[in-house]
Amino acid sequence: MKILKIFVVVIIFLLTTPQPVSAFKRIFLTTGDPGSWTVVSDWSNVNTIEVIGAGGGGGDAPTGSGAGGGGGGAYAWLANLTGLTIGNTVTYQVGSTTVGVTDTNGKKGGDTFFNRTSGTSVVCASTMSVCAQGGAGGAGSTGSTASGGLASAGIPASCSGCYSGGSGGGNYSENGTDGSGGGGGAAGVYGSGKNGGDSGEVEANGGGGGGADGGSNGESGRDLTPLRGGNGGNNFNSQGGGAGGDGAAGTAGTNGGGGGGGDNTFGGAAGGDGTIEWTAIEFGALAGSGGGGGGAGDGVGGGGGG
Repeated sequence: MKILKIFVVVIIFLLTTPQPVSAFKRIFLTTGDPGSWTVVSDWSNVNTIEVIGAGGGGGDAPTGSGAGGGGGGAYAWLANLTGLTIGNTVTYQVGSTTVGVTDTNGKKGGDTFFNRTSGTSVVCASTMSVCAQGGAGGAGSTGSTASGGLASAGIPASCSGCYSGGSGGGNYSENGTDGSGGGGGAAGVYGSGKNGGDSGEVEANGGGGGGADGGSNGESGRDLTPLRGGNGGNNFNSQGGGAGGDGAAGTAGTNGGGGGGGDNTFGGAAGGDGTIEWTAIEFGALAGSGGGGGGAGDGVGGGGGG
């Protein structure tokens, strides 16, 4: 009998297992808002289900002021789900990050869940077997930070090995500059997502995005020489953070590292897609938790990782 592992993920994030590849079957659900999955013929009650919430969108401040980065998505997991019947359908949702702002605030990232047994809720609720909360949207104003998705708000609420997403960095400029905070990184199997860096307090330099999955925090925009955007945080393997822009936009993160913040009027860079935590050999793909985006030097906060 094979051990079945289901991965309900944001975009293409897949999750790992300690068993050898020959001992289990992996199923990846990457779209669904919400969706319906048919229980497969070789379903087993020996299983693991793992989910990651979506990152929140960055704020978009009015001209001349800065915004905050979005929070990263939380991670949750559940072992040995029972009660599913072969051939029946299961309702699930893969959270997404909605592009756009509401009154300059970024929009909240969607929650990701598996096996909603009743009702129509699309946020974590007791009617779901497992759920990870999405990150909050970044503020379109000075002085606020966006929280990452909280492990305690997910399902199961008391969970050893469930982790929160990183907080988005804020704009804390003293003179109304439009540098913005970096997005928080997503949580994953190795730990919490890390926080995005704040904007520079004097110069309009964006903060770096937070690294994913137990990595490191993004650097705040620099006010001292060299004046530049903050570097993105690394992933759990101490690599992947993008460089902060120096007279230019930041560079993108890789392998779940945070994107670099933009210098002055330049944009921040995207956080890296997760590619090293979980290997999908049978599908020729690599995946993992995503890093947060770098904050821009022109009033747009970085998006949270998911």
